[in-house]
Amino acid sequence: MAVKVADESNLFGALAYLLSFITGIIFLLVKPKDQYVKYHSVQSILLSVAAIIVQIVWGVIAGILTVATLGVGLAVVLPVSGLIYLVFLIAWLYSMWEAFNGRKHKLPLIGEYAEKYAK
Repeated sequence: MAVKVADESNLFGALAYLLSFITGIIFLLVKPKDQYVKYHSVQSILLSVAAIIVQIVWGVIAGILTVATLGVGLAVVLPVSGLIYLVFLIAWLYSMWEAFNGRKHKLPLIGEYAEKYAK
């Protein structure tokens, strides 16, 4: 049974997501002329930045809510925190999978910027 080997661009596109913005930056520097890798590298960086910003903003909101409700707000904070983490985890894994399979997908909001900056 023959195993299909991914194209080099597909592999680098998928690996751009591996260590979030770190590998995104590395592959922007290593493969600057490959538009496919460049697109996924930029999208990886933007996804990482979005995750960091959302986590910081939610952390502040969650802290205020928890203190203001004397801890009762944790009943809301913990499930929402888990949901936020799950959404970014799924987006990260889905992006890596799609890149590896040679598909240039656009994440909501982030994809348009990635396409614009990858040109």
